[in-house]
Amino acid sequence: MIWAVCTAEIIAAPIFMQFWLPDTPRLLWSFLAFLLIVGLNFMAVHNFGEFEFWFAMIKIVAIVGMIFFGGLMIFVGIGQFSEPVGISNLWNNGGFFPKGAFGFLMALPFCIYAYGGSEMIGNTAGEVQNPEKTLAKAINNIFLRILIFYVGSLFVVMCIFPWDQVGGTFGSPFVQVFHYAGIQEAAGIMNFVVLTSALSSFNSNLFAGTRMVFNLAEQHQAPQWLRKTNSNSIPYRCVLAIAASLCVGVVLSLFVPQDVFSAMVGAGSTSIMLTYIIILVSHHRYRRMLAAGKVTRSSFRLPLYPFTTWIAGAFIVVSLAVIAYGETTRIGFGVALVLYGVLTAIYFLSGMNKHSIILEPQKGCSQHEL
Repeated sequence: MIWAVCTAEIIAAPIFMQFWLPDTPRLLWSFLAFLLIVGLNFMAVHNFGEFEFWFAMIKIVAIVGMIFFGGLMIFVGIGQFSEPVGISNLWNNGGFFPKGAFGFLMALPFCIYAYGGSEMIGNTAGEVQNPEKTLAKAINNIFLRILIFYVGSLFVVMCIFPWDQVGGTFGSPFVQVFHYAGIQEAAGIMNFVVLTSALSSFNSNLFAGTRMVFNLAEQHQAPQWLRKTNSNSIPYRCVLAIAASLCVGVVLSLFVPQDVFSAMVGAGSTSIMLTYIIILVSHHRYRRMLAAGKVTRSSFRLPLYPFTTWIAGAFIVVSLAVIAYGETTRIGFGVALVLYGVLTAIYFLSGMNKHSIILEPQKGCSQHEL
């Protein structure tokens, strides 16, 4: 999943740069974006965090600004809308699901790709002082952030513009909102925001990927030469290994970037769904061990188990079927399955499974030992 996301962002970066410099080659911007983000991942963690903070801040300010100006258009009327727009566009022009259930299903892979990432919270469990409290708070906050930044921004856009007019000559609906609010440089501003967003996604996924590979090496489930760190405690060999694999993405940016991007969306969405399958299976196993009295009950509990688990499982099955069916995402689906199959074969044939942590603690152990 991380490789697919990073590759997609490498492909997307030159498209944003060509907004200002249309005659420059895509390979140049892909290569420069690659060097910048790989270089950031060789910095100490606090420097990495500083860059990621500003990347995220730019996105947040842009989204909040769009929601603010859009809200004024809806309920007050500003800029090119002298009267309040209201919310009637939500049900006009065909109402909800104007393309039917098929259109809704075909949008699923791209929604999964866009919303993916929350599962990476687990990567930080070993680096926080109080994971039971900190991670629980982070997970609970995800719902609020999705409600504000995703649902809130979509609500504003769909209220202001009929669904069949979103994008248009302006491309981005965010650009449309700022333009009609009277900000004439909206296209350039939002292009910069989207560029930094792509770099932020590349940056955070590369960071998460190197840490996962390093942890696997620490558990003897990946080559031991990857355990080497530099003076800043950066697993630089992991960074180099993943960076080498991402060079393929730089080359792919030369050939039909839109098709490659859709394939990477398919691969990324498939990987996200497979990750959640593993999460559901792991949680089900934990519940069985809990019922057998082999572990203590966690204070952070899943409501309505096992019904919520079966509902989530059904959604995953439908999502994978849609990804496999979609013409533009089918290739990515196949690539992800082949990659997972190869890695699984290597895992067992190399004997790495013999070093797996067996989750059979004695009664009374902490849930953090699972």
